[in-house]
Amino acid sequence: MCCLLCFLYITLHQWCFVRLFYRSTAGFEFFVSFNNQYLQSMISFSDYISLFVTFLLGFGLSFELPVFMFFLAKLGIVNSQMLSKQRKYAILVIFIVAAILTPSPDALSQILMAIPLMFLYEVSIFITKFAGKKKIDSESKDNES
Repeated sequence: MCCLLCFLYITLHQWCFVRLFYRSTAGFEFFVSFNNQYLQSMISFSDYISLFVTFLLGFGLSFELPVFMFFLAKLGIVNSQMLSKQRKYAILVIFIVAAILTPSPDALSQILMAIPLMFLYEVSIFITKFAGKKKIDSESKDNES
């Protein structure tokens, strides 16, 4: 359990770091791109920090999806067949969540959040397949005893 919590902590900070250096500039450049002679962006430090923290927390917590699915699979709430069967609904929910978590109205930020989430959903299916097998194997060993 301690190893899993360490993995969770490291994963969250790793993806926050990736978000910080590679993706935050895309959202900021989108807002600044509207500058012209009639419109000047006057971004305050508090607005920038608010946007930045929202992106960081949204991306960081969303990348914990495989760990969350692992726990749900261990509890027997989900399994890989159910997740595979409900993939089209999951993609819809992923895009809705990405639209909510990205504070900017541009589609680029939403897509930058939705594509990794779809990949992580597929990783979650793979993880739940193994988490479910271990549970089934342990139940069959208990029945043999």
